[in-house]
Amino acid sequence: MSIIGDNKLRLDFGTSASVIVNLISGKPPEWLALIPKGDPMLQSRIFAPQFEAAVKRVRIIAKEGIDAVRLEFADGKLKVSARGGDQEISSTIDTVHTQGEATRIAINQKYILGYLSGKQGIITFSKYTESGPAVFEDQQSPRMIVMPMVVAWGDEPAAVKEEPQTKAADATLDNETTEEPESSGEEETSETGEEPVAD
Repeated sequence: MSIIGDNKLRLDFGTSASVIVNLISGKPPEWLALIPKGDPMLQSRIFAPQFEAAVKRVRIIAKEGIDAVRLEFADGKLKVSARGGDQEISSTIDTVHTQGEATRIAINQKYILGYLSGKQGIITFSKYTESGPAVFEDQQSPRMIVMPMVVAWGDEPAAVKEEPQTKAADATLDNETTEEPESSGEEETSETGEEPVAD
């Protein structure tokens, strides 16, 4: 690898090929900030072929929606589910070992299946924060960090709808305009202004 001039990078692959790339000026993304640190809130070891089979069972329904596969970890089990249109499907598998608090996350099915493809052993799934990324790792390949998808789980608290204040003001105004004037006890004159004549 070498720099050519001010804006070109050259990559030599042995003696068979060379690639020259134009460099783009700018600040690279802060990718190190995406790597979770500290202890995970949940860590689970899963047999990769079982995990892959469960995701493949639900992916057709996931494609009907937004490609999201929902993962719910609780009581040593992993529930893999998907929703699309008016359909929902799920599959539950046992984990090899899970520690930490019960949690759930939604991930694009393409990323999960891409990572699990060809794996035969045990993979480790970790989650460090409630809204942070998921981390997949095993002994044969580098860690894969995947950002979660936002989905509605169905048990979110319903939003409280507040009544507009203008309705209360309108009601007060209606009451004021519909009040009858108090009677003075005197006889009213006719429209002509003449006193009523008694027969």
